[in-house]
Amino acid sequence: MRRLGGTLMLGIALSMCGCGDTGGPAPTQDLSVAVDLSAGNPADMTSSSSAIQVKEFSFEPNTLTVAKGTTVVWQWVGGAPHTVTSGTLDDANQTAVVDGKFCNDVAIPDVTQCKASHSKITGTYQFKFDTAGTYRYFCNVHGYMMRGQIAVSP
Repeated sequence: MRRLGGTLMLGIALSMCGCGDTGGPAPTQDLSVAVDLSAGNPADMTSSSSAIQVKEFSFEPNTLTVAKGTTVVWQWVGGAPHTVTSGTLDDANQTAVVDGKFCNDVAIPDVTQCKASHSKITGTYQFKFDTAGTYRYFCNVHGYMMRGQIAVSP
């Protein structure tokens, strides 16, 4: 992120033109503007959070790339129950492999036990990704229909 320091004073002098020639000089107006750029250029700033909607049978977006240290917020919309469970789905054996990295039910002491019974219908869940890598997750209620992946860059 690029930072610009100090205050930039921008002076603009505009000459006002009349509709007719009055014979005198055209009036001038000083429109000095103070612009504080110490916070940096907004176009260069990156967000420290990203959002994923937990919709009717999908995560939107279902793939997301974020920087290390980003907090991802899942927001439930719609009326069906869903979970956000870290792990993978074994297509060949039709089984879910919960890896225990995160689960939307923060009240359970062991997230490897994140099950369909920990689903929710409304609200949000957030998790901060402090380590670079690829994180796969799924809905423990709708498994094969609802999968997602988050790539965390260093």
